[in-house]
Amino acid sequence: MKLEECKKCKSHVQFQYGEVLCNYWGVLDSRTTTEKSGEKVLVGCPRETEQQ
Repeated sequence: MKLEECKKCKSHVQFQYGEVLCNYWGVLDSRTTTEKSGEKVLVGCPRETEQQ
């Protein structure tokens, strides 16, 4: 998931130091980001994983 999409998610808490703080499972979780095609992308987004 692109970082900009992640920031719109109700579970997004904060983006800091290359990591996203996420509350998707009801607990604060840290997710790493990487750069893909010039955009920041979230690695292992729980929302995308659950939809598969």
